[in-house]
Amino acid sequence: MKFSSLVTVLLTFIYTVSASDQFKLLAYRNCDPLRYGTVYSKNKILYFGPDEPPLVGNLTACGYLQFADGDYAVVTRDGYLQRGPIKDAANGFSLQNGNLYYRGVNGFEAIEWNGKYLITTLTHQGGLQFYVKAQKVHSKDNAHDFQPTGACTLNVPSATLYSE
Repeated sequence: MKFSSLVTVLLTFIYTVSASDQFKLLAYRNCDPLRYGTVYSKNKILYFGPDEPPLVGNLTACGYLQFADGDYAVVTRDGYLQRGPIKDAANGFSLQNGNLYYRGVNGFEAIEWNGKYLITTLTHQGGLQFYVKAQKVHSKDNAHDFQPTGACTLNVPSATLYSE
């Protein structure tokens, strides 16, 4: 009985030090249009835009962005972000100075598509550069800096974009 309690405490400790704070994904740009917004999801695809509730998530020890519903951020072969299972998840996310980084880069691009803005990790002609602010769920404070701590290899994007 004592041994199982000790194992439970150790596993809880390992999990808490190997995952970031939970945070909301807010988005901002340095100029118009769409100066402020959120990162939100419709039909598993991630978008940048106003007037939508933000996704909530945290980073894992390997740098996966895990959402509150259990899905993970997936980067498609074309660089677009969507939600999906861990087997397709992209790693390499980190938090610095309140912003979400992907593989060392601060910022993403939004590409207009069917009146919405898809989020991509790549640069596109006509794309709008924006930043993702990681704000603690229960306050307006930035989430603490977080670097992946696991001995993990970077995954090569292999998923294809879900269709609407």
